Amino acid sequence: MSFVIDRFLNPSIEDFGIRKFTVNEIVLCIFENTITGVLILLPMFFLILHSWQNMFAEITRFGDRLFYRDWWTCTDFSCYFRKWNIIVQEWLYLYIYRDFNENVFRGNSTLSKLAVFVISAVVHEWILAYMFGFFFPLLFFEFLFLGSLFNFLLAPKNTFFNILFWYAISLGMATLVTMYGIEFYARANAPIANPTFKDRVIPRFLTCDCIASST
Repeated sequence: MSFVIDRFLNPSIEDFGIRKFTVNEIVLCIFENTITGVLILLPMFFLILHSWQNMFAEITRFGDRLFYRDWWTCTDFSCYFRKWNIIVQEWLYLYIYRDFNENVFRGNSTLSKLAVFVISAVVHEWILAYMFGFFFPLLFFEFLFLGSLFNFLLAPKNTFFNILFWYAISLGMATLVTMYGIEFYARANAPIANPTFKDRVIPRFLTCDCIASST
């Protein structure tokens, strides 16, 4: 992943904060990084959901090794969310969805699903904020709004929709890696001497005057 980031991602965005980027350049960077996003996603999947979980299962002699199913054959995100991470999916179902459905929303499965997405989005964003050292809630909005919306859109099980699913995954990952990279370089190349709380929660790439009007 380090090679992929250094070779493909960084060269396209590392000047952000030093010179101005147009909106067209940023959009072009996102589309250029679709393959980069997938090349980051797949090793992360293998490292965390396969190797890491199997390692701890081996250490603890945990017999059930069904950590994921064939998510790569999905044609919609409802299938993907169920198959991507079985441990988290089952935990969310047992301790979040079912409790909300039985005790809070009283049989309203739609609101219970939305509660699952809200909690998942908050936890994912907290993890990224801790990792990167800054708050940039793109994953929160992508997960909460796009993820919850696409979860209710079902598609036929055929090759065409599987290809569309992979295009959507690629574009989503490209948006994440590009925009988090841009925010990182905006903070690194155009830092604020004495940042206030407002500066810490508002994305720096919006306030550093590094986006020029398209020409």
